[in-house]
Amino acid sequence: MTKWVERPNLPLFKVRYVLLGKKYSLLSNILSNLGINIIHVPDNYDVNPALAGHADLSALHLGGRRILVSRSIGHFASELNVLGFEAELSGRPCSAAYPGDVGLNACLIKNKLFCAAKYADEKLLVFAEEKGLEIISVKQGYAKCSICVVDESHIITEDKSVHKAAEACGVESLLISPGHVALEGFGYGFIGGATGKLGKSALAFTGTLKRHPDEDKILRFLEACAVEPVYLTDRPCFDVGSILPVIEEDSGS
Repeated sequence: MTKWVERPNLPLFKVRYVLLGKKYSLLSNILSNLGINIIHVPDNYDVNPALAGHADLSALHLGGRRILVSRSIGHFASELNVLGFEAELSGRPCSAAYPGDVGLNACLIKNKLFCAAKYADEKLLVFAEEKGLEIISVKQGYAKCSICVVDESHIITEDKSVHKAAEACGVESLLISPGHVALEGFGYGFIGGATGKLGKSALAFTGTLKRHPDEDKILRFLEACAVEPVYLTDRPCFDVGSILPVIEEDSGS
């Protein structure tokens, strides 16, 4: 038996379904071998081609069945609804130039919404108001890309504005060195885009931390949170636009 992940990015049990960009077939096969099903997010051709396959630019899990989908890939909303989701289209499509691609690149953690508020999609801001979420506005438009969610009160980020905002609102943040996460077409990617929770105590990394200068610091932080790293490949970490958990095992399974 399965159920929806009620709090975005924070599964309580073993994850059974994730959203992942369609282009990352290597990870799809590995996750499938772990018993995790993939809902492939189609390429978004309205953004920079190097980022077209990044799920966190095109879809934002709002909790439970609800997902906000970019108008740029409106057909995907219909596909999700067939699967039982309640998918809603964003207020506006994406565009290639920053910040036109970050309207949905926000991170929900418990009752907080981390985003660059002035660039956030209007539908997202309406949702935040309806739910009484605390909006934590940061300078970094790629908020979800920049935030690795460890648990409801701990994150990892390379971004100083995210780190400062998190600490100010009671979320403990580990600030790590920028770079050291590969992203094709760019000098580097972000740790949030290279990770995703696979269970309450399991955090997936697209690759290993062996070449990361803050490996020991990250591992100590995870250990203090009782979270185990799961390395999906032997490559250095690479940014795929996040692994987004949406369906998990029922507690009674």
